[in-house]
Amino acid sequence: MSESPNRRDDRSLATLDERVGAFRGLYDRIILSWQLFWDKRVGLLPKLIPIFALIYVISPIDLLPALALGPLGMVDDASVVALMLALFAEVVPHDIVEEHMRRIRGGSQGSSYSDDDVIDGEVIEE
Repeated sequence: MSESPNRRDDRSLATLDERVGAFRGLYDRIILSWQLFWDKRVGLLPKLIPIFALIYVISPIDLLPALALGPLGMVDDASVVALMLALFAEVVPHDIVEEHMRRIRGGSQGSSYSDDDVIDGEVIEE
């Protein structure tokens, strides 16, 4: 039984959408990590995580040597960086991460106001 050409096109479009979504997620994670790294509210210890990831990528020590395994040897570098960026976002306080994610996504999710827009006050009922 052969598939119709339209069905095959639908599947390749879905695969393309998944790839674009994965690259968008990676891009967002890199931008988020960059912004969190320079945020003064984030402590020094969490900021060591992306520094160690960068050191690992540029160091000659590899878990899987690229010369011996070819392209597969670069997979460990990408995996370590992805893992470190995810860990970095996990150890930073959630509200700071959410604030930066709203900015990255253009304020489309959640509230788009900053702390400077909030006025503290009390309601007095008479």
